[in-house]
Amino acid sequence: MPTIKAYTLGDAVLAVRAGQRETSRAILDVILQYEPANQQALLWRAGVAANAEESVQFLQTLLRLDPNNQQAKESLNALRARIAKKRPPVEAVSEKVWKRNCEVCDAEILAAQGKCPRCGCIDSLTNLKEIVDNNLKDESLVLEVRRIWEDKLRKGGTAEIHYRLGILGMNTLRNSEALYHFEEASRLGNNFPAVERAIQTLRGQKLILAVDDSRTVLNTLRPMIVRNGMRFLEAVDGEDGLNSFRRNLPDLVVLDFQMPGMDGLETCRQIRKERLKNNAPIIMLSGKLLDKLRAKMAGANDYLGKPFEEATLVRMIHKLLPE
Repeated sequence: MPTIKAYTLGDAVLAVRAGQRETSRAILDVILQYEPANQQALLWRAGVAANAEESVQFLQTLLRLDPNNQQAKESLNALRARIAKKRPPVEAVSEKVWKRNCEVCDAEILAAQGKCPRCGCIDSLTNLKEIVDNNLKDESLVLEVRRIWEDKLRKGGTAEIHYRLGILGMNTLRNSEALYHFEEASRLGNNFPAVERAIQTLRGQKLILAVDDSRTVLNTLRPMIVRNGMRFLEAVDGEDGLNSFRRNLPDLVVLDFQMPGMDGLETCRQIRKERLKNNAPIIMLSGKLLDKLRAKMAGANDYLGKPFEEATLVRMIHKLLPE
């Protein structure tokens, strides 16, 4: 299977929906340069052709590859009828004719749809903010697909596998994980513009490390951090958090007070001993107001009582991490 290029059919779809037909043509030309037998790309290229004659040529090419392609037959017949009646050619062909497959769950996506109707993912890197602001339709399906690709990765990493895991990471708000996979995809040959832009965007975001033994708390913190333009990294206990701190040197740490094993206070003290590496601010989380003083004494910069509001947390982070 060829290496997945940064330009995908999803990029072409978004360009069409934005009224940028010329951009869509350019993206599809790149895809067809590497995959001249890509039937979905040929269908799309016919749909955004500059004129009716060009559209007919792409449809005829597709039918030579697959004489039984019903979409191409219907589109070609519709075009020929419109040409005969001298009607506006390309724009008159319904977008419903052209479809592609979701790069996450492989379901069919119609031209007018910006995200997969089955899993709810956005599989294009054109707009990263649109991905993180999106709500998945079937998160359990997406996580299952993620496990499948992770199994493939254990058998050997390729640019395609890392690219797919990067897309899945973005859609599930695991953007630090996504950055790693996009960097690996680039290293292995998928270093096309959309991937490189995603890498640069993610590298430019502040990295927030959240350390908490509660999966519920981590799942609550993740969208709060990611949807406010920061990169999220998680650890499930104090020792894991300290190791992650040393490896990744985050810009800020959100640290739970009560954890089994190495608790938040000891983790905070150990992080402060890493001062020569990174003097990152620390926000301690606790449900007990009396823990505030102990957190300060251990080296925390601020304290946040549970439960907390997203706006309060984000405001505190911005105060500790000025631009």
